[in-house]
Amino acid sequence: MAKKKKKIVRDGVLVPRNHGLPWTVEDMWDLVTLWDSPRTVESIAREIGRSEGACHAKVYVVRLAYEMAKDMTPKKAETMMKNLANAPGRTIPHRQAA
Repeated sequence: MAKKKKKIVRDGVLVPRNHGLPWTVEDMWDLVTLWDSPRTVESIAREIGRSEGACHAKVYVVRLAYEMAKDMTPKKAETMMKNLANAPGRTIPHRQAA
């Protein structure tokens, strides 16, 4: 039987399971992969344990970093991605299911 995920309540409000935790490379990869699917932002956020706002912000930062890193050496790109891993971002449109 699959282990049931523990619900987190702060100040009487249910929060995502990864709220306040640093984003891992795996989290960011999952986010970008799911973002280009026809799923809703709500379902993506629920799957990776983040808020919808956090997903919007992080996908912007990750995609911006990718565009910037294309012309860098691998070492510089890796350093930049580590520095941006937990930087705030702006929202970008998401392709939702019809």
